[in-house]
Amino acid sequence: ELHSGTEILRETGYPNAGEIMDKCLANADVLDLIDEDKELQKILERLKDKFMLYLLTSSPKELSIKKLEKMGINPEIFNYMFFSDTPNIGSKGSGEAFNYVIREMGIEPSQHLYVGDRERTDVIPAKEKGMETIRIGEESSASITIKNIKDIEEVLLWVKKSVLE
Repeated sequence: ELHSGTEILRETGYPNAGEIMDKCLANADVLDLIDEDKELQKILERLKDKFMLYLLTSSPKELSIKKLEKMGINPEIFNYMFFSDTPNIGSKGSGEAFNYVIREMGIEPSQHLYVGDRERTDVIPAKEKGMETIRIGEESSASITIKNIKDIEEVLLWVKKSVLE
């Protein structure tokens, strides 16, 4: 029902639930499950030339960088990066992290297009903050739904063209 290890720990009374989950994720062997993705690398390289890209993740910085590197994605492709252990960021699920990103970037919420794969911790809080949203996977309340992250380039270029016309 809570859809998040951090929320389960918080609900059971752990005041430092986020730190505990960060440590669990850092010690898990999730990197063994990640493969290099040359196609996604190329897509992101092309998008970087057309859009400002940022990463907002519920993973700690050290693990996130390792995941990107395992996929073959240079972290420098992102103009901004925000992690669960970024000081004072808060959680995505509560919307605090989205407020933080809006403040730090200085860009109006309506100018953000947030891409995520979870309804509860990505789409809903981003929309509540005034961002447009794309959900990867199942249909949802997102502005746009795509089946696979590799569909993102075609959709973003279509959106950009539609806005400019």
